[in-house]
Amino acid sequence: MLHLTNSFTQNVKFGSKTAKFSHVTPSDVAQIMTNHNFELISLKTGHAKLPDRASHQTTFARYRHLEALDNTESLKYDIIVKIPHLYGSISLIAGIFRLVCKNGLVTGQSVESFKVPHIGDAPRLVSESIEQLVARRSSVLDTVSSWSKIGLSDLEAADLAISGLRLRAPNLNQVSVETLMDMLKTRREADAGNSLWNVYNRIQEALTKYNFRYEALVDSKLVESTTRRLLRPDSEVAVGFNRDLFDLASRFGGEVKNLNNINNLAIGA
Repeated sequence: MLHLTNSFTQNVKFGSKTAKFSHVTPSDVAQIMTNHNFELISLKTGHAKLPDRASHQTTFARYRHLEALDNTESLKYDIIVKIPHLYGSISLIAGIFRLVCKNGLVTGQSVESFKVPHIGDAPRLVSESIEQLVARRSSVLDTVSSWSKIGLSDLEAADLAISGLRLRAPNLNQVSVETLMDMLKTRREADAGNSLWNVYNRIQEALTKYNFRYEALVDSKLVESTTRRLLRPDSEVAVGFNRDLFDLASRFGGEVKNLNNINNLAIGA
């Protein structure tokens, strides 16, 4: 059972907030999720520097639907809820959790996410947003099915891998063939093949669980650099990366695919 902190259970708004600030209780959100057949599986809260803010830290909770998305029980449907108690909007993001590699594949910003400001009838808007995410659960499985039927050429797979690496390393100048092949390496039999779904999963797992060397351009100078692993799928950095990677792969699922990275010679010897 998860330990529920004061920031999760507190039910009063911070003293300095005006009457316009609409308080949303994380435990109330948890009840809504329970009503929709979700369970709380992880919870992270911030650390207060001042004692009076100890119960008003941002909560970052992941909820999982009790029913799997597929017959193998390997794909679960998750909703991540971020509630900042002092500043910013409430975020709700849907995603897939692959039990086979324990990575959170969070669906992209353009597909499955909502932001609710702490004003007006925020509790009602949060509830309605959750209901919409629940209703779209089947569309996530449709995306998986669609991507499984889209074949990528070797060049397209390479371009997707390099584009994914650029998300982790914006100053990327060049990547070696060895690094590229390692990003596309098949680490489990279920991910073999060149369908968009399989390539996407290989790249996602590689860029979150392993380090990769690359040549970076820093202050007009070329330097050797290395990515860092993202071993906590619930961290904001990992969630942000997974959303961006999902959006990136979604563009490869359309009719127009670009090979900009290949054409710009981003691969080195």
